[in-house]
Amino acid sequence: MSEPNPIVSVIMVIYNAEKYLAKAVESVLNQSLKDFEFIILDTGSTDTSLESLKRYAQKDDRIRLIECGRVSRAYAFNEGIAHATGNFIAIVDPNDIAYRERLRRQVEVLEEDQECVALGCQTLFIDADGLPLWAKQIPTRPAEIEDRLLKGQLSCIRHANTLFRRGPLLQIHGYDKTHEGAEEFDIFIRLLRLGTLKNTHEILNFERYPSPTRQTEHTHALLQQRLDAFRSEYALTSIPFPKETDPARHKLKHLMLCARKAQRAGNAKTARIYAKAAVFKYPFHPKSWFILLAIAFSTLQRKPARQTSR
Repeated sequence: MSEPNPIVSVIMVIYNAEKYLAKAVESVLNQSLKDFEFIILDTGSTDTSLESLKRYAQKDDRIRLIECGRVSRAYAFNEGIAHATGNFIAIVDPNDIAYRERLRRQVEVLEEDQECVALGCQTLFIDADGLPLWAKQIPTRPAEIEDRLLKGQLSCIRHANTLFRRGPLLQIHGYDKTHEGAEEFDIFIRLLRLGTLKNTHEILNFERYPSPTRQTEHTHALLQQRLDAFRSEYALTSIPFPKETDPARHKLKHLMLCARKAQRAGNAKTARIYAKAAVFKYPFHPKSWFILLAIAFSTLQRKPARQTSR
């Protein structure tokens, strides 16, 4: 007699993820909802990721390790969907840490709302050392999420912490390999034709926030790539196509935002890193120096005064 299908198929696509991989994998294996299969697809890692995963797979038979070779993320995700047997598909990023209740809570919400085809959650950003940066508040209502997606806003639902219904993913034939780099945006846009997108009110995921260099190099380019890929979607609506943004202005704004939010969360070291990055990249912009001085002044105010010895 064959084993019944699991409730959830967890899919993780990795490439050279050794730095944070153990915490990400263990956060899945320690979920309060135990009825899942864990499909991990390695896309040609050259570090120790694959060896580490093989050790986990020997200890836990819920893990199914697939070696794909050097393929695109869209191809790897489609391969994961093809092997999935659960009613729901959960995406987990190898840099992130899932809350223990993430799968259980997301399954409960999707079982209650049959119109919802994909469910994200609120996120707490953490830095490279696992220290909290800030909580990312994203919309929960389907209408607001759809409106923001069609306006080109990239973070109203986060692919890395989404639980999908498997049926609709199969119905749209998974990820579009022709939109490499924009495959996550594409999947949400096409799923809107079949149902609604939502986010939970609860924080259910720790998301590793990239370094200033990595984030600012990719954010603007991905924005334009995603918008260019879906001009036809905008043509079906009355929403005007988003205008191109100034890359330099976008990057400086991002660095300043990171510095301010990290400082407010009490992570002064991370705040200084972002403030210094702003000055280094834009030394002739007054706002760069303003944020660095503001962070330095705030740090001095928080330091307790030394008591003089008698």
